[in-house]
Amino acid sequence: VLHPADDYVQRFTAGLAKNHVVSARSLMVPCDTTLPDDAADLPRTDILADIDCLIDQFLTHEGKVLAVEDEGMIVCTVSVPDLLRGIRGPKNAPELAETALT
Repeated sequence: VLHPADDYVQRFTAGLAKNHVVSARSLMVPCDTTLPDDAADLPRTDILADIDCLIDQFLTHEGKVLAVEDEGMIVCTVSVPDLLRGIRGPKNAPELAETALT
């Protein structure tokens, strides 16, 4: 949904709600080999948490970044801007959705 394979798939998925389809795994920022210094102090979320869950966690913790856990280990982070990009999708999504309806 976030990275369509071709124009047809992009037009088809442009208008879809992503709240229960996109997970933290899709939105997280790769940490390469090192995590941010404060990662251990950040609120945590599971790598499979969907957008609705991430929104709830950001509202609960009033933070800007969550540490993403996979099998109990922090693997990366996800931020409010990462979440917003996941909700918005590609910048040209409204145009594509319109095209898909015609």
